[in-house]
Amino acid sequence: SSLPAPTLNCYAFGYKFAKLSWNTIDCANSYNLYDGNTKIGNYTTTNATITGLDYGSNHSYTVTSNVGSAESNKSTAVAVNCPAYPSVIGVSFSNVKQNQVTVNWNPVTISPANHSLVRYHVHFYKIAATAEGTFIKAITTTETSYTFDGLTDNTQYTAYVDVEYQYTLNGETKNVHESRWSS
Repeated sequence: SSLPAPTLNCYAFGYKFAKLSWNTIDCANSYNLYDGNTKIGNYTTTNATITGLDYGSNHSYTVTSNVGSAESNKSTAVAVNCPAYPSVIGVSFSNVKQNQVTVNWNPVTISPANHSLVRYHVHFYKIAATAEGTFIKAITTTETSYTFDGLTDNTQYTAYVDVEYQYTLNGETKNVHESRWSS
């Protein structure tokens, strides 16, 4: 095709989104955006925000320019590799005393750079022999440990820790918290 293909750029991405832009082709009246061989949209602008991507998913975006029914060749592909959901690991117990215990965990690294940690959510349960457990307390903290007190002696407990992060997309800051517990 003699119609030129735009040059595609990914200028921001995150756990579940990608922001793409491309240069204007003077004669084009629209642009087709592809993920692999699948057309995901037709645009009259030179940018797109793709949302709803899966954690840990990999994408290969290309764009074409259109004049009427004529379509250019695809642009050079831009790879977007969405990070996996930030999981808390290394949950352990320390300072076990008659009526208290400290829950500890490894700090979570949030990436890419346009994302940040908001806080950890810690869920504490009493283990029961015949049931899944009895919910005791949930707290939020920015620290990597928390001490629960007021516990009953000779009783087993467990804790789950998950993470809340935030990112800015199209000028709006969004917080994300999904229950993906580590214990």
